[in-house]
Formats: sequence, structure tokens, C-alpha cells
Amino acid sequence: MSLEHIHFLPNGFLSIETVVHSLLGKHAASLPLDEQIALQAIKHSLAELSRSFPGIVKSMENAEAEKAVLVVKSMEVEVRLAFGEQELASVEAEFSKVLEEEEILDAEIHSLIAKKLEMIGARVGFE
Repeated sequence: MSLEHIHFLPNGFLSIETVVHSLLGKHAASLPLDEQIALQAIKHSLAELSRSFPGIVKSMENAEAEKAVLVVKSMEVEVRLAFGEQELASVEAEFSKVLEEEEILDAEIHSLIAKKLEMIGARVGFE
């Protein structure tokens, strides 16, 4: 049985503490010293656990709530990332087109410069 189950049973920790007290009270004389020491340790541990358990449960609830918030934020980030990746792919495709157009224009410019030089050379040759 888990600690959560014991805690949420009506008087769960109290029932266990009662059993330990009973063993220590009525049967303590018949128990070996090491068992008495172990029962005392259990008694103290149960007392500490019953005091601290509500805080632990609250911390767990807070952690679960925070986890839910982080899951939502994570999904939002994933959506934004996917959108950003799509935008990047679009910009890269557009950039690629511009580079291709630049190469074509460069080739045309070089061709026109070559024709111009031919024409200049032909004119110089006629003079």
C-alpha cells in the first residue's frame, strides 16, 4: 500500500501509529531490545511522516500544475518553431530564385559587355 493510500484512508497514519503504540505498550516487555528500538524508530518516522505528508502532497499538486503549464508552453513553442521553419523555407526558396535571376542577369551583362567591346573593336578597326 502506498503512502498516498495510507494518508487518504480515514486516520490512516493514526491507525498505524496506534498499532505501533500498542506493540510498544502492551508487548514491549516480551519483545527483544532490537525490535523495541525498531518500533520506536518506526513510531518517530510515522509521526514525522504524518506531519510532513500534507506538505508533500501540496508540493506534488503544485508540481503537477506546473507540469501542465509547461506542457502547454512546450506545445506553443513547437507550433511557433514549426511556423518559423515554414517561413525560413519560404525565404530560402525566394532567395534561391533571386540568386538564379542574378546569375542570369550577370550572364546577360557579360554578354552585352562582350558585344559592346566587339562593336567598339569593329568601330576602331573601321577608322
